[in-house]
Amino acid sequence: MPPLEVDRVYIIHIRSGAEDRAASIERQLGRLGIEFEYVLDGDVDDLTPELLDRWFAGPMKQKHRNTSCCCKHLIAYSRILRDGWRDALVLEDDIFLPDDFVSGLNASLRELRARTDAGQDAAFISLENSGLKQVPEAAPGTTLYRRAQGRETGAYWLSRAAAERFLAVAEGEKVSLRTPLFHATVVQSGAVDLWWRHPAIAEQGSVNGKFDSMLDPKRTGVMRRPRWLARKSFQRWLRPVFDRLLGRTG
Repeated sequence: MPPLEVDRVYIIHIRSGAEDRAASIERQLGRLGIEFEYVLDGDVDDLTPELLDRWFAGPMKQKHRNTSCCCKHLIAYSRILRDGWRDALVLEDDIFLPDDFVSGLNASLRELRARTDAGQDAAFISLENSGLKQVPEAAPGTTLYRRAQGRETGAYWLSRAAAERFLAVAEGEKVSLRTPLFHATVVQSGAVDLWWRHPAIAEQGSVNGKFDSMLDPKRTGVMRRPRWLARKSFQRWLRPVFDRLLGRTG
């Protein structure tokens, strides 16, 4: 198996209470030969007034799991800058990766470097299929598609410059929205160049029903998995047919 062409891999995780997720991600990354570093700092109990003042505002300035999750992503960015990494892969602990994940991500990174329409500075690649949204302009041999709106934050790659710009916004303007929406505001400002990886090469367990969500009480229950599989099959096989019949392009 080829090595992953990324400087560092961070896993967003909590110190206790998610041992099943730790076992899942460790098993997967061991199979793929990926070394990683847990981000355990930033648990709810770590959200001191000083830390909340530093990065957060509005509804996010409280001791809450959504704030804790965002804090951990920001801590990962801080480590990228502190340790001098060129880039990083950030995964939340409920992620599921296919056997060809390494070769798939490596191919997209080589594509990013080769494309004349892609900036080489503050780039960000969303890797997961949380919304099951189609990419109607998908073309053979192309895996990256520019977007103004992100997906969830269970799996993404980002450059050092992108990490630096997210942190600059958090330090200056503060974060008042949960992590995916915070990312979207920075992308839409033009500070970070967002790409969707298509086909997606990651799937969140708290979205696809393999794990109950720790952030959204609606994402629980035994029926979530069969509903996800039914929706995924519809989006993959039937939605493109209906779109063609109705003349839809997106």
